[in-house]
Amino acid sequence: MKENLSVCVLDKHKLKLWIYKNGFTQPYIAFRMELSPEEFKRKLREKDAFKQYQLRGLVHLMGAKAAFEVICFPTERIRQRVWQEVFGDEGKGGDHA
Repeated sequence: MKENLSVCVLDKHKLKLWIYKNGFTQPYIAFRMELSPEEFKRKLREKDAFKQYQLRGLVHLMGAKAAFEVICFPTERIRQRVWQEVFGDEGKGGDHA
């Protein structure tokens, strides 16, 4: 069964920590996700879902493991499936296994 990943939101606090720790800005992250800074901030604030192409931009910038930590998957089952498909048995789902 194919789950819908278009309902993923981001953990605002984890993302902001990563942004500033790595010397980026929210407007730059928004640009990489093909969003205006205002829309990016609104989506974070309102816990609005990001589209797959937007998440893809984030993954390309952050790297898969770092992005995995800031993406809030709809269910733990989906989180584990994505981890398995991307990383295999490595770590068994990060901190959230």
